Amino acid sequence: MDTGKHGEEQHMSTSTTGQAEAGRGAGGEPTSQERAAAAAVLQMIWGIHISRAVYVAAELGIADLLAGGPMTAAQLARATQAHEPSLYRVLRLLASLDVLTEHDHHSFSLTILGERLRADVPASMRSWAMLVESAGGLRSWESIIETVTTGKPGLDMAYGMGLFEYLAAHPDLAQQFQAAMSERTAAYAPSVAAG
Repeated sequence: MDTGKHGEEQHMSTSTTGQAEAGRGAGGEPTSQERAAAAAVLQMIWGIHISRAVYVAAELGIADLLAGGPMTAAQLARATQAHEPSLYRVLRLLASLDVLTEHDHHSFSLTILGERLRADVPASMRSWAMLVESAGGLRSWESIIETVTTGKPGLDMAYGMGLFEYLAAHPDLAQQFQAAMSERTAAYAPSVAAG
């Protein structure tokens, strides 16, 4: 009989597995908790799509355009010189995430989350939403396995230089990076000072 820590861990693991198996329906169907967990993991897996949709809204200034009230996808496409069907798909994704609200006739308005993508509002995250682009874009993430196994930064592998060298070579992106840093400080400094 194993009464040590390993025995307790093994008992807990067996107990948890038994509970999950006992909760399965006929034919080994997943439980409602397992389905919810799978949906949550799927959202993580597709997180890049969410991040890119938020980036599109920030880069195109969608939230600033919607500050005066609802607009249709067609109006937003004209205002941003975007392809309407493609933009509409992005807007619908943002609506499913409660960043926007979709109304009749393909029109959209801002939620409190969407307001954070406006420029010059309290707790704006617009510059932060564009940070990935100003920090080398997605290309910096392509070698993430090598980064994790070697410790070498992805930006170094993608561009042959570190972040600040990259920003020095791209002044427009450096301005975006600084705006994101300032935005984050402005959003969180009061709560840090209060704490």
